[in-house]
Amino acid sequence: MSKSLAKMKFESSANAIYARMSPAMQERAQALGKLHSYYEETEFDAQFEVYFEEMMVNVVAQLFGHSGKQRVIFVMGESNSGKTSLVEHHLVRRPELQPFVDDDGEERSPILRFDGPSKRTGKALALAGLKALDYDIKSKTMSEQDLYSLFVDQMIENGKVIAYIDEMQQIVRDDDEDKIASVADVIKLMAQVKDYPIHLIFSGLPTLGNFLSAQEDAPNRDQQLSNRVHSVVNLPRMSSTADEDTAMVTTAMTKISVLTGLKLGDVTDAETVDRIMHASSYAFGSIVELVKKAFVNALTYGDNVVEKQNFAAAYSQWRGCLPEENIMSAKEWKQIEPKNSVSHMLPARVQKKKQEPADAANIPTPSAAKKPKKGQ
Repeated sequence: MSKSLAKMKFESSANAIYARMSPAMQERAQALGKLHSYYEETEFDAQFEVYFEEMMVNVVAQLFGHSGKQRVIFVMGESNSGKTSLVEHHLVRRPELQPFVDDDGEERSPILRFDGPSKRTGKALALAGLKALDYDIKSKTMSEQDLYSLFVDQMIENGKVIAYIDEMQQIVRDDDEDKIASVADVIKLMAQVKDYPIHLIFSGLPTLGNFLSAQEDAPNRDQQLSNRVHSVVNLPRMSSTADEDTAMVTTAMTKISVLTGLKLGDVTDAETVDRIMHASSYAFGSIVELVKKAFVNALTYGDNVVEKQNFAAAYSQWRGCLPEENIMSAKEWKQIEPKNSVSHMLPARVQKKKQEPADAANIPTPSAAKKPKKGQ
């Protein structure tokens, strides 16, 4: 099914639901649509924009001679740091990259998007790309080289000059040099196609550095791939002691407040901002999502002001934690690890392993949790 047909089918069903909603629910749906469309630009957006513009210019430089051989951008950061949102934000907003009609009268997009495969081979990467191109593989026994050639041919056939591959860390989850080299070889070959300069954007966890880090036993492989890299954007974890980081959080809250029409209560003080950052593991993407969830909670209950209790309710809904483990309301919140928020639901042997020090006898049971009231 084509994307345009899928969109039409969705809109038909969604409009039917919307028409049967109460006016209050319709208003909430409109507000949520605006809320979830919100994107907060940071200094890293400015950095990426410069690199990305250079990449687009390098693509078309081929028309006037040759494109430079550095054709790969890496965007790296910890989980939920905002890597995918950053790249997608810039791909969507650029007028140069909107769909066009080619010489055959076909509508094309110059960009191909897909997620990195879980299997760590160049063959798996080519198969994932072909699937994203809606190409049906006839033979299941094709060699890696043949699959790569077919993938490139289909990129050319479909007018794709930029490929954005997300979650690329899946393909370099271990230190297997042979597997990393296999994928690195495909990347190098894709970035040096004669007469059709394919450009690549990879985003993923810091383990992507395995493609770039020098290895004593494989210096040539690393150097060859590094020679194809245009730029690297690193999204670090935020710090509650850095004024510029806390300012980013309060700025995001203020802008979302204006967007939704809901006022901010006493939630911009230093401690609350610190709690929000800690609850989100200091990852900017998660921080913005938690802020959005607090506003959704306020909209759900008809609150006109977003208060601390909305953040506590949002965190509880998000993490599934017990009341005493809620970072947004607990007294000893700095001692709570967000990643352990559902440990009370795990078998005792898993609970014991997760606790430091291990003390399964003191783990709260689900029965200890009280039913949350509105906004809690």
